[in-house]
Amino acid sequence: MYLERRLPTSRRFAFLRLVGDHLTSTPEDMLLPATEARTARQKIQRAFAQEFLCPFRDLRAFLGTDSPTDEHLEQAADTFRVSPLLVRTTLVNRGMLPRESLAGIRPL
Repeated sequence: MYLERRLPTSRRFAFLRLVGDHLTSTPEDMLLPATEARTARQKIQRAFAQEFLCPFRDLRAFLGTDSPTDEHLEQAADTFRVSPLLVRTTLVNRGMLPRESLAGIRPL
């Protein structure tokens, strides 16, 4: 099952993806998919969960720098109770970190 993720941060993210999908679906959507497929719907789900759990404005204020270290990212992840990957991805998506900083990192 999708919500049986091992890590609590992963379970929270998975749950918020479902909430985001529910909020953006139409009444005609009888089955709300929660898959790992790379679809437009999945991107909306992930963006909703990411912003809900770790709002960029709050993350940036917490970090207090445009050049955060790995230690800063870990502290932010602990504070927001999300994975360090979610913090890093948020910063990459907002242009604060280069996309290359995600190279070689696998999601949990």
